[in-house]
Amino acid sequence: MRDALRQGGLAPIDLMEAHITAIERENPRLNAFTELNLEQARAASRVPRPGVLSGIPVTIKASLAYDSTVARRLRQAGAIILGRTNTPPFLMNYETDNFESGRTNNPLDTALTAGGSSGGEAAAIAGFMSAGGMGSDGGGSIRWPAHCCRIAGLKPTPGRVPATGHAPECLHPSGLLGVAGPMARSTADLALLFEAVAGYDPSDPFSAPVPLRPAPDSLPPVALADCWPLEEPVRARLHGAAEVLQAHPRLPPLLHGALGRAHELWRFFFWRVNWLAVKRLVHGKEASLHPLALEWFREARVQPEPTAHELLVNLAARDRLRAHFLEAMEPFPLLLCAPATVDAFPHGDRTRFSLDCVRPLSFANVLGLPALVTNTGVQLVGRPFEEELLLAAGRHLEEAALTPRGTAASA
Repeated sequence: MRDALRQGGLAPIDLMEAHITAIERENPRLNAFTELNLEQARAASRVPRPGVLSGIPVTIKASLAYDSTVARRLRQAGAIILGRTNTPPFLMNYETDNFESGRTNNPLDTALTAGGSSGGEAAAIAGFMSAGGMGSDGGGSIRWPAHCCRIAGLKPTPGRVPATGHAPECLHPSGLLGVAGPMARSTADLALLFEAVAGYDPSDPFSAPVPLRPAPDSLPPVALADCWPLEEPVRARLHGAAEVLQAHPRLPPLLHGALGRAHELWRFFFWRVNWLAVKRLVHGKEASLHPLALEWFREARVQPEPTAHELLVNLAARDRLRAHFLEAMEPFPLLLCAPATVDAFPHGDRTRFSLDCVRPLSFANVLGLPALVTNTGVQLVGRPFEEELLLAAGRHLEEAALTPRGTAASA
């Protein structure tokens, strides 16, 4: 789209009208949006702002304000925001449904979930109603919907992409978990979005002044993290990607053991600590809450309220585990693993899905690592602030998947 706009073969208003037509055709069956600003988008497309994304129609997750830092940066790069996309209540479920805007369906099969909590964003992009956009990820909320809808999603290192303007705020004690990040139909498109939104923001307490770097000329050694029981289609895609990347088949023992401990720490921060903030908002209103919210509350309420001592002990444990994990990654700067243990499941089906299914996702959140899900159905995890390396590896995988057998894929 960008090349066609720059070369004059496509007018920005025509590109916008094509997306609006797609929204009018697809959104009634997918229900990806909480709000649309189509007339403003039309007006903006007549004279788009210059920039790396000039004239490109994009969307943002409903938890991100229109004046959030990433939304401002998208507009500064010339992108045109069509609207905001659907989420589950409190962003706390792996499906997307709520009483106010309803259920989002998967464009690949409307009987399946589009994932959560960035499910509306994934559906809008996979349904060709948006060229790309921004989600957020505290426990796989970018990567799981990307996996469900077969698009690409990047969970950056905390501080690489500002989360200013996200609700709830991404702050401690569990603030290291949640980040804002781009979603698109390919890793190449993710790289364009990342270029537009990454960078220091003094209003974000986690923000770091890390400059953009060029893509590496070659890829470093990759380790295969095949540590979980996977559904056969998920396993097949993982091992196919391992062949392309020539991944080392055995994960270092320290990394293998740390993955289980990381998931338990994530459950503590994501469920038990976050529940402290939410329960005051919903006390006495449980009967009026959506079933997806109640599902999370049942999980959180059966556990004891965390004490200050327990919080400090687990914060220290997270720091020690992160240091050991990064040390063990020195020989293998990239980990290849599944995006989840299962593929997208039918709405409401809990026979296939539980929190154990997101073990391949949660460790990157609790350890503050960047992670990428590709449109080929696998996940790459890297070291802090090495997003450019992840994007290069993801692009290599996607290009290899498009290359006919017997020919060489470009690195």
